[in-house]
Amino acid sequence: MTTEEPSTGERKVSTKMAWLFLLAAGCVEVAWALSIEPTKGFTRFWPTVLCLVLGVSAVYLLTFALRTLPIGTAYAVSPKPSLSGSASTSSPYSVTSAALICRLSRP
Repeated sequence: MTTEEPSTGERKVSTKMAWLFLLAAGCVEVAWALSIEPTKGFTRFWPTVLCLVLGVSAVYLLTFALRTLPIGTAYAVSPKPSLSGSASTSSPYSVTSAALICRLSRP
């Protein structure tokens, strides 16, 4: 006799793919953060559309990663690419800022 879990319609991805989805979500989140300024307070149509698409895409990719990875692990790792990416593009001390953020955010 076998016991099977009821199907919820969700398919888990492999662990490697989950990590790739998590990395992609972090990169898209950097692009999303950088796309906010060109919207000029969300008054420009196409930059606003791009900003919304990038924000939704980051969350969508994160949901795929969370189907396989534990939520604590994903949330401990996911802010690192976005923090270091945002710091490296917006600061005159970009390399130093990114390195410091990565070092301080290590568990």
